[in-house]
Amino acid sequence: MPHLQENRYYRMSHITGPSSVLVSVRFGEQPESGPFVLIRCSADYIKPPEFDIQEYVGEVLYGVREGNRIYGGELEVEEIEISNIDFPARGQVGYCAEKLVGFALGHLSKGGANKIDGAQGSAHQSTTRPESKS
Repeated sequence: MPHLQENRYYRMSHITGPSSVLVSVRFGEQPESGPFVLIRCSADYIKPPEFDIQEYVGEVLYGVREGNRIYGGELEVEEIEISNIDFPARGQVGYCAEKLVGFALGHLSKGGANKIDGAQGSAHQSTTRPESKS
């Protein structure tokens, strides 16, 4: 019998003129070696991202640490999903990760999570299901 699992991701899109990112994080127990990283891509565009994945992960972890400090949380990053078509600016991923912590802890709302310097974004929670495991 297959094992069904529900995975909950917190996602935030953030678009400025020249840069765009969709930060997707699953909070949970962070593995000792760091969070799992999944690369999302469409079947007709199977290519690695055109940015440094380690830097992206570092920004997520930094943003979560800052979000925990600001909002009084203790969240850890279990998994990060990266879109291969993103083109983030320096600091943009960390900013989104920080806001996702605020949203996950109930300090920020979906629509008002961020609107600064002409940049717009929205945070939301999504559930992926069912996923079968052998």
